[in-house]
Amino acid sequence: MMKPFTTFVCLASIALGACSQGEKTTLTYPDGIKKAAGLLNHHGAKDGHWTYWYRNGQRSLEGEYTAGREEGIWIAWHENGNKSLEGELKAGKKDGNWTRWHENGQKHSEGDYKDGKKEGNWTSWDNSGKKESERVWKNNVGYPVDLPRGAKGSAAAFTYTLR
Repeated sequence: MMKPFTTFVCLASIALGACSQGEKTTLTYPDGIKKAAGLLNHHGAKDGHWTYWYRNGQRSLEGEYTAGREEGIWIAWHENGNKSLEGELKAGKKDGNWTRWHENGQKHSEGDYKDGKKEGNWTSWDNSGKKESERVWKNNVGYPVDLPRGAKGSAAAFTYTLR
């Protein structure tokens, strides 16, 4: 026969294990095709690993949530199955290296984010793999690299926001 303390520890471990796993949830398109699957915490917020699919059944997006916020590495795919995006989120904001690919698999762009803003060197390529541009980003403002200077010798600048 188990002692009362041992029984309590066993039951507490089971309860905590069940709570930390969350409730498995599947979302569907109106016609019943699977759209997303993952875990919801006891507050109903997305928590843990989630996967999303296109209507054709091809995986479209995959990543982690912590209490409803995107965290860690997120990967997206084009509908043809080629990778379209990979990057890291911290507290729901882009942070660290991000890479995008054209639908044909050629790299589209690569660079870093810091606290949700582009930062440092960014390179972009056309869909044949030819380098299109290089920019240095600071506070979400991009400055061309090795391009003609603007008026009075200052680099031309522009602001860019990802959709």
